[in-house]
Amino acid sequence: MNRTARIMLPLVLVQSPLLAQDCTRGGLYGPDLRFTVGESPTQVGAEDVDLDGDIDLVVVTESGALSVLLNDATGLFELASSIGVRSSGFVFESNTGSGYPNILAWDTEFGALVTLENLFEFLPEFVEVSRRSFPFAGPVSLHRAELTTDEFEDLVFVVKDENAVYVEDKTGLYESFATGVDPVDATLADMDGDGQRDVVVANAGTSDVSVLLNRSKPFGVIPMFEPQLRFGLFGDTPSAIASADLDNDGDTDIVVSNRASNDVSVLLNDGSGFLIAKKRFGVGDGPADVVLADIDRDTHLDIITANQGSGDITILFGSGDARFDASETFNASASPRTLVVATLASGMGPGIASVSGEYDEVSVLRSRCADESLCRPDLNADGNLDFFDLTLLLQSNVDYDGNTVFDFFDLSMYLGEFLAGCP
Repeated sequence: MNRTARIMLPLVLVQSPLLAQDCTRGGLYGPDLRFTVGESPTQVGAEDVDLDGDIDLVVVTESGALSVLLNDATGLFELASSIGVRSSGFVFESNTGSGYPNILAWDTEFGALVTLENLFEFLPEFVEVSRRSFPFAGPVSLHRAELTTDEFEDLVFVVKDENAVYVEDKTGLYESFATGVDPVDATLADMDGDGQRDVVVANAGTSDVSVLLNRSKPFGVIPMFEPQLRFGLFGDTPSAIASADLDNDGDTDIVVSNRASNDVSVLLNDGSGFLIAKKRFGVGDGPADVVLADIDRDTHLDIITANQGSGDITILFGSGDARFDASETFNASASPRTLVVATLASGMGPGIASVSGEYDEVSVLRSRCADESLCRPDLNADGNLDFFDLTLLLQSNVDYDGNTVFDFFDLSMYLGEFLAGCP
């Protein structure tokens, strides 16, 4: 098992994004910050791994280094540990005895699911505690959700080389279900309104999606699915998939990023799981990943893509009726492969983190806009205004007034808001 010593990344001035002139469009993000990780990263995830109230980043790589980056509450990250797992994907396991989230990582080389136990309660690292072999290998997209009513989360493996998804229940039994050619990603969502999550798969080889409707028995433990339904995209070579209600009709819709046609396909659901390709929207070159989130906080979901060919991030702003006509593009590290949207700076709007396969780094876009639902002076987001918030301000050089320098005026403004308290 390879581990590296605790390494502090270079500290830079934390510029407060709170003084943006327009928090809905045009002023959402400044220049990206970049942090080195292992060679050939494949996926980035966001989770509070050390339970300090801040969202941290975890990156898996093809080279065998799983990197854990701890957040200092401002969106700056410190490399805490690196573990030897050559992986194409992972999920977090939250229902642990300690409360600290573990990691389930797919070992691409040996075709095994590796459990990495979180030791951050005592030591800043993860350790491998078990691995289970499966009858398939190669790249796998891994997903986790409750697919039955037994209150336990099941695992879904999207196996490209098998043209199938494998579903494993809590007992460790698994079953395969056919998809289209070269499945690359899946989303787990209730497509027919029966209260159970279904599996929707993006197929790169046939440029379509497969819908596997969940027909698990009430109070059963074994997930059961109908044979796939296939729906065309009119886009070319899907790379990733996401799901949410995009037209406010109460049904779960689908968005797919199309690597070869440089666009995303929006597929609307009629409520039964039947999908209609509504429209395609252009993004950057070679979109490799897609996420849905309300970036500009207008209550409408937006589409965010990591464009591997053009080396940037595209945001398509939603209007609540499945239209995404306005867009903005932001720089990222070269060849971004996957991305995640999360609150990366305390008190701020959603940030975007993406991984570059070319320069072996994470690119972080921190929001310039304050989250008005949060208490701004509560820098560590623990619900209290106390000495720890003031310490964080001083240790991290937080540019609280947004004038690009950390000075007396930052401290003065902060103390004024600190003493005024929060609603």
